[in-house]
Amino acid sequence: MKILNFFPLLPWVICFSASQGFCAQGLRFEDLPALPKRSHTYFELESIQVPVPLPGRSQPLLIHCKVAGEGAPVLLLHGLMTDSYSFRYLIPLLASHYRVIVPDLPGAGQSDAPVDFEMSPESIAQMISGLIGALGLDRPYVVGNSLGGYEALWFASLYPDQLRRLVVIHAPGFIEAKYLLLDLLADLPLGKFIYLSLVKKDPKAFTMQNIHYEDPSILSQQEVLKYSAIFKDEARTEVFWHVLGQSLATGPMQRLHKRLPSLKVPTLLLWAKHDALASPAFGPRFQKLIPGSQLVWLDHTSHFTQVEVPEQTAEQILQFDSDGR
Repeated sequence: MKILNFFPLLPWVICFSASQGFCAQGLRFEDLPALPKRSHTYFELESIQVPVPLPGRSQPLLIHCKVAGEGAPVLLLHGLMTDSYSFRYLIPLLASHYRVIVPDLPGAGQSDAPVDFEMSPESIAQMISGLIGALGLDRPYVVGNSLGGYEALWFASLYPDQLRRLVVIHAPGFIEAKYLLLDLLADLPLGKFIYLSLVKKDPKAFTMQNIHYEDPSILSQQEVLKYSAIFKDEARTEVFWHVLGQSLATGPMQRLHKRLPSLKVPTLLLWAKHDALASPAFGPRFQKLIPGSQLVWLDHTSHFTQVEVPEQTAEQILQFDSDGR
């Protein structure tokens, strides 16, 4: 592709929601309710800062976690641009059964944003392993949504003895045109500059474009402000760029495809039939790659099932674990 022909596609590359996102629905930040329709206790939950030592780093990464409940540990991993807030409705539903730990991944929420940290899936898997060790968790039940589900698959393939079960909710992981274009953008000499210009032009609009719900009325100003805050911080904005260029690169996707047929961790795939961010077709494709995996379709939801249908999501998580507790 000629470089000049690439530039008109840049907004589409950056906005994963494409034509089905909130921008296409004509929503503006000013149109949103200040608070979510459904109340939550996220901001009242206990917070801890966990120093995570990693090989080759003189200082540990400080990873912020929300924690609740007692019992066997369950680790919830959020997706791209979001943070632990995305599990605000799921946490109390699981906390009556588990010790729930919800980290902000590097660069997100209140965790460190190390611009020198490799944001490849392998590095994030190593960080998750380090976090589990730092918390002294015994083979937690791991649940990942979106990019967090993709990172969880990598973690399970590299450290299978450190978790006992895995739930993946609408993860990316298969090559599409937008990921090839992201590869190209990352390789362009001015790619980072172009990205920063587009994101910083209107962080709230960018955030709205990348949160997709079947019911748009779920979105609130509180959520948009929570997630768009990372784009007011230079280091967090740069880490986000690294995530795009390294975690979502097509090379790691191809490497993961070769690893998944050997995955022996019991795996549940939770998918919706409508999603503008990760194709519904990815669910059956993951099921085909992962031996013995189960695929469950959820109704009346899209990419973030834990927000739109938290009770259904919690029910599936609990049911999948009923034989292993």
